[in-house]
Amino acid sequence: MSKSTRQVNKNFNPTGKGGFGDNPQNINPGGEPKNSLKNYVARKLAGLTDKEKDKWLKEHKISGIDQWKMGEGNPETNVKGDIEITKKVISVDE
Repeated sequence: MSKSTRQVNKNFNPTGKGGFGDNPQNINPGGEPKNSLKNYVARKLAGLTDKEKDKWLKEHKISGIDQWKMGEGNPETNVKGDIEITKKVISVDE
């Protein structure tokens, strides 16, 4: 029987270098705040039945695209531009 990719590649850091041992400044000892508004709303909505969730979305007029963003996350918004300035305008105040 063959192993899946997930079963074969379980060690994502084979050298063991990096992480919080080498970068203690990146440690967040308290973790994410437990009583943040985001966590409260997530728990509140997670406790609803599917019917209650549908009712809530309808009552609050959440559009289909916003429902998708809530479920999947916002799409990437990195925008790169390649521009060239062809004229230079100089203004002289009198």
